[in-house]
Amino acid sequence: MRSNYRHTLHKVLIPFVANLMHHYLVGSPGKGIPVPRSNMDMALGGKGNRYQRFVFPGSFPKMLDALCALQFAEQTLGEYSGEVVPVV
Repeated sequence: MRSNYRHTLHKVLIPFVANLMHHYLVGSPGKGIPVPRSNMDMALGGKGNRYQRFVFPGSFPKMLDALCALQFAEQTLGEYSGEVVPVV
């Protein structure tokens, strides 16, 4: 695995999996953890700035699909409302 892929994997998946585990351990309140899957409104890819330091990479849907294939996560796909929901 190339070092830039490994860096992206660690930068994205470790916090995401930690959030999934925390969400599960506190009783799974609400409707899950909202994350982007499409490139609409630059939800994926791009560069961060001082107001939005973390940006999901364009490969995030593949990472999410891999977690679902391992049965570590579930996805519920919905319609895009045009509203940007911050990831906690």
